[in-house]
Amino acid sequence: MDSKGSLHGFLGTLLSPDMSADEKREVLERDYGMEMEQELGEELRQMCNLSEAIEERGFSKGFSEGMEGFALLVENLLKESGLGDLQRAVKDEALCRQLFEEYDIVTK
Repeated sequence: MDSKGSLHGFLGTLLSPDMSADEKREVLERDYGMEMEQELGEELRQMCNLSEAIEERGFSKGFSEGMEGFALLVENLLKESGLGDLQRAVKDEALCRQLFEEYDIVTK
């Protein structure tokens, strides 16, 4: 489905984390007929900065919660089975997920 010119396409362009402000400006001018005056261009840059800040905050929160869960897993594995299971869990994502379930470790 071609979203060029649609509301979905407009929002996708505006909120895209993969496009620079200049690329967004070009697409909005070309595909949506928006003339980027000084004020509108500045607002676009601010939106790009805001979306980057939101993405960074989400990554940081997810990383922090993941680390808390992994710390609990490490603590449990060291208490019960020593380094062997811990070394395997670090290298094997499926095992790590299985152990999270076994130890009832929930990340938000």
